[in-house]
Amino acid sequence: MSRIGKHPVALPQGVTVQVANATLTAKGKIGALTIPIEADVTAKVEDGKVVDVQPFLEGFLDVRANSAWGRPVDVQVMPDGALLVSDDKANAIYRISWRR
Repeated sequence: MSRIGKHPVALPQGVTVQVANATLTAKGKIGALTIPIEADVTAKVEDGKVVDVQPFLEGFLDVRANSAWGRPVDVQVMPDGALLVSDDKANAIYRISWRR
């Protein structure tokens, strides 16, 4: 799902995405990318579109107060699988990892 609205995200022609056994695999004309995903993170692909994604990181917005305490803008994957998320509003970098 698109983060801007609730519309499915169309995959480019020639790109396939599979989600199975805690692994997401994207294949295209220049290769494939396989990454592990936690059981709490889910994605659903139907008819060549990503139609549902459940977030693993949220809480930057206070809807009642109509304010935000953070603005995550970029993500980098580290060699150990952890994610670095940069936050322009808080001027911070968060490291997200999980224990198995």
